[in-house]
Amino acid sequence: MAVMKVEYTADGFAIITMQNGENRLNQTFINEMTKILDDIERNKDVKAVITTGEGKFYSNGLDLKWMTSETEDVVNNFRKNLGNLQWRLTHFPLPTVALLNGHTFAGGAFIAAAHDYRVMNSKRGWICWNEVHLNLRLAQDALDLLRYKFGHMAAIREAVLFAKRVPAKTAVELGIVDLAVEPDNLLKEAKQMAIKALGPNGIDRGMLQTMKKDLYPRLNAKLISISNVQKHFVSVGHAFAGGAFIAAAHDYRVMNSKRGWICWNELHLKLGLAQDSLDLLRYKFNHMTAMREAVLFAKRVPAQTAVELGIVDLAVEPDNLLKEAKQMAIKALGPNGIDRGMLQTMKKDLYPRLNAKL
Repeated sequence: MAVMKVEYTADGFAIITMQNGENRLNQTFINEMTKILDDIERNKDVKAVITTGEGKFYSNGLDLKWMTSETEDVVNNFRKNLGNLQWRLTHFPLPTVALLNGHTFAGGAFIAAAHDYRVMNSKRGWICWNEVHLNLRLAQDALDLLRYKFGHMAAIREAVLFAKRVPAKTAVELGIVDLAVEPDNLLKEAKQMAIKALGPNGIDRGMLQTMKKDLYPRLNAKLISISNVQKHFVSVGHAFAGGAFIAAAHDYRVMNSKRGWICWNELHLKLGLAQDSLDLLRYKFNHMTAMREAVLFAKRVPAQTAVELGIVDLAVEPDNLLKEAKQMAIKALGPNGIDRGMLQTMKKDLYPRLNAKL
């Protein structure tokens, strides 16, 4: 039995439905998806592509049972092919929408991320990259895709680094998906999103693909072999310059709502920022307004504004600072905790130190 099917609609859509239970990723999955994408590219009547699943799952990630039964050469070839498939979807010459009917985990979440848009069932399902719990490192290729698609660093921290199971509403807030939609309206909204993307005059396929390749270049295709630090929190009064960098180095920041500013005031001190410091800021604060206000113009940012800019996570009454910081750590750990070594490895992969030169 085929693990997926494609339907060509009269209004110009190719709807790919994965129909193999949890829709685990294996070589059969890749072979069938590749054949369908080939057929779609040959069909000049197709305007856009929608992928979805059946039942509880969009995709539950890698078929680990199949992988453990195969030779190392077969598994490495599969992983190479899976990377190629993800980038083919990323650079596909038509608008693509992932209709997340249910749970979307790990490798399945990467398939969803490769699409231009994501529409998620508001009543059922989580999206999550849970590789940290599986002791699986992310290839540089995969890290590049995450950084291209999710500018909100809180999204990467929550759904990838700490592998939280993110429901639809939160996924919209974090910019992981574009819409959270009632189940009965998922297909309608997915189609509408693609139609809006095309605009009234459509888009040339070749130019769209070229633009995608320019915006999301594939830089690294090297595989990482499958094969101790706890999270930190800080409650701040005033946090200036170097102290603000110490705060930025933490996973979460909780700020006194009644007293204190956070500010990188090197501008007024006539101190240039090392490339190392600039890398840290870009990793942690994707909101360019935050960089402009607190760094470029060295404004003294109070707690509530710092939350709005994504510089800190919570603004809290003084008496509740420690309680909220502890609670944030507990939530990050989840019910089963996280292996220290794997957490440190994931942090190094997500936030690599590229420049140590003064």
